[in-house]
Amino acid sequence: MPNLISQEQFRSLAESVEILKAPNDFFGKYAFARVETFATSTVDFDVYEQSRKVLPYVSRKVEGPNVDKQGFRTNTVTPPYLKPKFSVTPRDLETRLAGKTLYVDGGANLSAEFQEYLARRIYDELEVLVRRTIAAQQAQAATLGKVTALNEAGETEYEVNYQRDATLLPDGGARDTANIAAFTADPSALFLNAADAINKLAGMRANVHVVLGADVRDAFRAHAKVQGAISRDWSDRGRLGFTPDNSGANWLGVIDGINYWHVPDWYVNPTTGVLTPVVANKHALVFAEGAGAMYYGGLELFDNRVGARALDTYEQDKDPKGQVIQLHSAPLAVTTVRNGFNYLKVIA
Repeated sequence: MPNLISQEQFRSLAESVEILKAPNDFFGKYAFARVETFATSTVDFDVYEQSRKVLPYVSRKVEGPNVDKQGFRTNTVTPPYLKPKFSVTPRDLETRLAGKTLYVDGGANLSAEFQEYLARRIYDELEVLVRRTIAAQQAQAATLGKVTALNEAGETEYEVNYQRDATLLPDGGARDTANIAAFTADPSALFLNAADAINKLAGMRANVHVVLGADVRDAFRAHAKVQGAISRDWSDRGRLGFTPDNSGANWLGVIDGINYWHVPDWYVNPTTGVLTPVVANKHALVFAEGAGAMYYGGLELFDNRVGARALDTYEQDKDPKGQVIQLHSAPLAVTTVRNGFNYLKVIA
């Protein structure tokens, strides 16, 4: 028999326990920190990429050679659109919310109090949903080098591929086998080489970060070569620790100037419905800080076209009457340096 609440006894209401499972902001802080907003739905960005060509030496007595001008390419992207909403009916104002008392004296202040609380609570929930979607999009761009946006039916609404070099992605074959063997022999050496690959293809090396999947994290910390790198004899080479970052990630240590992290965050994969880690358990992501950016396209609102988010409210006239609270956003995680990320499978 379920517990029955006596209507004849006084009761007290404790503070509500809220388990919001807020998304992690690690990638937004370190990989996609630069934010640009636009008034149009389509965004172009030019990429100017220098070669590593060196100049020929010439005699002092002859004319200097002409140098070819470096060109640029233009990429066009259309940020996918988000506009989640909640509909509030007058009946909702009579429903007790978490942490709120059951009775209001005379009902005189029922509507004003609950409307204010409900609007704030709904905005917070919509904001968390948008942030989680953006965090999953950033993880997808960082690991796979592309963003796939699915509609409500689970069909591909939009996909942008940043054409990352194939050597910086898992291949399910010989390259993965080589990386697994290299990790087994010396993890820190493997990740140094992975950072060198980014430097070779993209020209970026400063502030390199490595994000370890859960299984890789455990194997990395237990590896004899990793522990040897932080021994007393190598006190200037690296150290291990465990420090929570304000983005929600866990800093695991530094070796040879490379910071190691674990990002304890998951999202429900819209295709499979499975709870999925942002970096797969047997994989690792190496990236150069600032290799990406967040582009926010124009919003579908007359009075507010530009911004990362915009809140819209309007009356619902049809029966039953109500009020709609809607959040608009058009986010796209862009790997502006397409080869600034290196995603590896390192455990079989």
